[in-house]
Amino acid sequence: SKDHVEELASILDGFEVKTRVEGREPFFTITGKYKVIDLTIASTGIGAPSLALALEEYVRLGGRVFIRVGFGTGLQSRLSLGDVVLVSSAIRADGTSRHYAPIEYPAVASYELIWYAKELFKTYTRIYDHEMRYHVGLAVSLDVLVGLEDVMRTWAKADALIADMETSTLYTLSSIKRLKSLSILVVDSSIPHGIMPGDLERSIERAGYTKKINDRLLVASKLAAEVLVRIREEYRYQKEVEERVREQHS
Repeated sequence: SKDHVEELASILDGFEVKTRVEGREPFFTITGKYKVIDLTIASTGIGAPSLALALEEYVRLGGRVFIRVGFGTGLQSRLSLGDVVLVSSAIRADGTSRHYAPIEYPAVASYELIWYAKELFKTYTRIYDHEMRYHVGLAVSLDVLVGLEDVMRTWAKADALIADMETSTLYTLSSIKRLKSLSILVVDSSIPHGIMPGDLERSIERAGYTKKINDRLLVASKLAAEVLVRIREEYRYQKEVEERVREQHS
């Protein structure tokens, strides 16, 4: 949402805002400089069609590495509200991704992004927040989450950790277009614990959970920005090595 974009931009230490673009709802972007990278923070709306439209536009503007941070519905009892899932791959149970590739085409995260994310989350939880738990695993992307509890239980039996509406399209498009991408999801509802999507927003008694979940979303977003910094540093190092090798053989 626009509020999350604004809040993240305000808490990134040293983030220098260059432009704000408030287009048609739900799209809103802030672009600036964060450490060694040019960074765009954007809202992409709800669902795969909206994400696909946004991704196509950002690619045309030069975007090559994308990390989506959002919410998802936990499918396993070991996942609690506020847990974070680094999605390694996604079941393509949505409709949008099928317009881009046959259903046999896999939807997988970029290896480098998930490796750096895992290392950063491991360090953060060990040093700063022992209560924050993260998981790495499979998601299922559906066209809608409300009313499909039985469908999600079926995918839970196949060891899907979490359900959302966008990840499979993000990964499918990224692979086809040779982009790097990662989806990081914060659990805001849970099928095994009987907390359906939207329940927390309607419950005054669970307001504390809502704050915890939103706080985790911001932490996950900050760590996602650090992943992008690591990727940029790795790319720069590789270029330096290549240049030295060429000089030695010239």
